[in-house]
This record gives sequence, structure tokens and C-alpha cells, in this order.
Amino acid sequence: MKRGKGNRGRQPGSENRKSLLVILAVVVMFLGGMLHSSMKLDARLEAYEARAKDLAERLDAEKIRTEEIDALKEYMKTDEFVEEAARERLGLVKAGEIIFVEGPSGEEQE
Repeated sequence: MKRGKGNRGRQPGSENRKSLLVILAVVVMFLGGMLHSSMKLDARLEAYEARAKDLAERLDAEKIRTEEIDALKEYMKTDEFVEEAARERLGLVKAGEIIFVEGPSGEEQE
């Protein structure tokens, strides 16, 4: 009887166990890599969600600001605004109005 060179001193099925362990190690490494990638993606997702929330808040603030500017623009078209600006900047006085001017503080008026 001749025995093969590869079977000396080995138990039956040991080749299958080694192959199974190698395959199992590769699968575990693959799953570990997938888990690591998943964790990195979760962190990026959280960062993007925070940025989206911040941008949404800024957009809302800008919409409010735009509405305020539009309201001011409409007010500036009114006669009331024109009169107020003329009084403040140009010293407009209506007929029959009396203007009181206060002197500098600390000086006596004669």
C-alpha cells in the first residue's frame, strides 16, 4: 500500500478546517471593513444634516429680512415718508408751525 505524501500524520478533515478558518477570517475582515465604512458614513451624514439645518435657519432669516426690506421699500414710496425725510434732512416746516430750537446746554439764554 502506498500512501500519498500529503496525508502523512494528518487527521481526516483537517484540510477542510483550515480552509474554513481562512474563509471565516476573510469574511470577518470584510465585515469589519464594512462596519468601519458604515460608521464613517454615519458621521458624515450627521455633519451634513447639521449643515442643512443651519442653512435652513439662515434661509428663514433671510426670507424675513427680505420681507422687512420690501415693507420698507413700500413705505418709502408713501407721502408720509417723503414728508418725514424732508423734515429731518431739509428742515421742512409747514405753514403755521412754530419750531422751538433748544440752545446748547450750559449756556444762559437772554
